[in-house]
Amino acid sequence: AVIKEKVNQKTVPAVFIRGEFVGGCDTIKSLHAKGKLTEKINVRRKVVAGDVMDTAKLLVPPRGKAIHALFWFPPTVNDYVVRVVGCQVFTLCVISAIFHEEDIAKWIAVFVLIDFVTRFMVGSSLSVLGMIATVLTAHWTPSFKPGPPKQFASFCGVMFSTVAVCCYFTGHELWGAVVIAMLAGAAGLEGFVGFCFGCLFYSWGIQFGLIPDYVYRIYTSSRQETVDSWNYLHLETKKNAVAPTTVINSTSSKIDLKYKQKTDEWTLSDFHVVRNMQVSYFAMPLALSGLAATFKLSSDWIRDFVDASSENKTFLEDTYWKVTSIISAAVFIMMFVLYG
Repeated sequence: AVIKEKVNQKTVPAVFIRGEFVGGCDTIKSLHAKGKLTEKINVRRKVVAGDVMDTAKLLVPPRGKAIHALFWFPPTVNDYVVRVVGCQVFTLCVISAIFHEEDIAKWIAVFVLIDFVTRFMVGSSLSVLGMIATVLTAHWTPSFKPGPPKQFASFCGVMFSTVAVCCYFTGHELWGAVVIAMLAGAAGLEGFVGFCFGCLFYSWGIQFGLIPDYVYRIYTSSRQETVDSWNYLHLETKKNAVAPTTVINSTSSKIDLKYKQKTDEWTLSDFHVVRNMQVSYFAMPLALSGLAATFKLSSDWIRDFVDASSENKTFLEDTYWKVTSIISAAVFIMMFVLYG
């Protein structure tokens, strides 16, 4: 009513540019077709000492296009999943640092490296630690954060774990323990405190112009949609869920007595963490199988190419890959039975 009184505009939208009424939808389309809309938006006129100063050339420089994260990393991540993964990495790295003179420390470092590489490329969807964290945080309301800084943090983890593995397998166990302990400290801060060193350096890269500031464009454009989708599937449906009703079309059919017509809200709210798990969750036992295969190949390679008289030689016992294979098979069978 106020707009109608002020500018005599009876329909919507009523477009204003810098407080000046321009018109409705037809007017804007007409200005755009004549090429005058951009000029009207960007041209500013200031009165200085009675003269009109045209500042049409003082336009904001065009920004770059939206940048997707490298490989298949998601633009939006769940901060709770990231923090639980950080706690797991902290635990593994501490064990590796404490028992750095044992063979198990080397293979823990190898596992951490493989998991970091996986998370750097595709996020938590195919990572063993990421999958465990996803299951553990399934009933928590997500805290969505931008993906690019977390991918950079995963890349830092790849670098540190690579150095640690190289030190371990070249006879410098103490230096490997030092590097893995540094990684444990960073992962512990991420997991227990929520402070991400990689994200800090990433923000510095943006401030110094090393990283374009529009890397967050996809995240900012899609975050609200992600939040709304999660709320629709998990929050609103539980509040307004309607109990299923039994529909009996005839008394002669036993199928009619068992058939239940469920509303969409009830179906969405009827969620079970195991029964409704995604098929992609089976990547966890597959990843364990890959780790077992890595242990087996490493054992064979060491036996074939390492000099038997070398004092620094380390034979990977068959127990490692056999135990990992058994665990992988057990996890797969358990998930398959529960999923079925």
